[in-house]
Parts: sequence; structure tokens; C-alpha cells
Amino acid sequence: TPADTPTDTPSVPTCTEDADCGTSSDCSTPTCEAGTCITRFTPAGSVTPIGDGAGDCLQSTCDGAGGVSRTFDATDPPYVDACTLTACNVGGGVDTSPLFVPDDGNVCTVETCDPGQGPVSTGTAYGTTTPDQTTGDCRRQICDGNGGTANVPDNTDLPAADACSRAVCGGGNPQLVPIDVDDGNLCTQDTCDPVLGPQYAAVPNGTPCPGGVCFAGSCASP
Repeated sequence: TPADTPTDTPSVPTCTEDADCGTSSDCSTPTCEAGTCITRFTPAGSVTPIGDGAGDCLQSTCDGAGGVSRTFDATDPPYVDACTLTACNVGGGVDTSPLFVPDDGNVCTVETCDPGQGPVSTGTAYGTTTPDQTTGDCRRQICDGNGGTANVPDNTDLPAADACSRAVCGGGNPQLVPIDVDDGNLCTQDTCDPVLGPQYAAVPNGTPCPGGVCFAGSCASP
């Protein structure tokens, strides 16, 4: 063969499998195609954990050229504690506000927030009077210290009495004790009107009494 006659030199492939072309990442994948390494880029906007930090209000996405972009993510606010609400601010930074703890409607509990647990309900002190009371039943509804209630005797919660009785509490039970209307005068008839109270009417004149007879409600000598 003459020296100036060219000869065909077979091309040598640069790869035989994908592993020859390097390591893949979330945003790029090297492949071996027809003996040549080619890098395929992940489509722009695809979410990737590369460089992503929890609670930083940002999201990592592929930029379509093998790189990573960091964009605002309102769903990734930081965690402070169980009593603090956080929100990512579009303009940068984080807005915080206290967690609202609703009243559970139980007068014998106090609702608070524990940073480690969140809303908690604690029983009020034993003996705290509740608004649910029955007047005049000689009893008192109180908080039992554990979030419940107890019904205990109360001798100051007297029942309503009329002009002929005296109200008392006995062991948590209301009682009306009749008053003594006897005036010690045998010449009067002793009665009691529930509204007016004791009434003393003179017995008929001439009614015998010790040492005489009754006259106009008094005992007189004959």
C-alpha cells in the first residue's frame, strides 16, 4: 500500500455502560448511548431534596440544566414549639403567633398551652364554687380539683322561711322549724300567720284563768 493512501481507523467507544459516564444526581443522569456519554437533565421545576432544609420556607427544584434553584415555599415553615404558629412570609422571614387555646366549657378546668405538649387542661383548685347552684338546698356545688364537681353541705345556704318558721340546715338538708308563739298568757289564743307572724286574740271574757277570769285578754280578779 502506498504510504500516502489513508486507512480506515475504527472509532473507539468512550463508554460501554452508564456506569462509565459518572454518577447520577437528582437533577442530572449520565447515560451511555452508542458508546458516547450523554447527560440527561431533569426537567426544570422537579422537586429535589438537594440543599433543602426543613423549615426554611424554601424548596429545592431542578433548573433544567443540572443545577438546583431555591424558591419560596409557604408549606415549609419552621417549627418553634407546640404553642406557636409559624407562617412563611413572601417578603422574607417568618411570622409567628400564639396558638389559640379554646375554652373547653368546663368551669372546673383552666386551659393553657405547654410548649412541649400543646393545649392542656388543668383542674381548678378544690372548693372553687361553680355557677350552677340551687338556692336554699343547704348544699354547694364546687370543683373537686381534678376537673370534676362535688356537691357538699353548706349550712349558710338556708331555705326560704315564712313568718312562722325558722330556716336551718342539718347535715346538708334544709329544714323549717316552727317558731314558739306561746306568750304565756292564758287569756289569749296564740296562732301564727305565715305572712303576719304570731297573732294573739283575746279569749272570751269570763274564761277562767289562775286567780280570776279573763277580761279583754288579761286575767283579772273576779
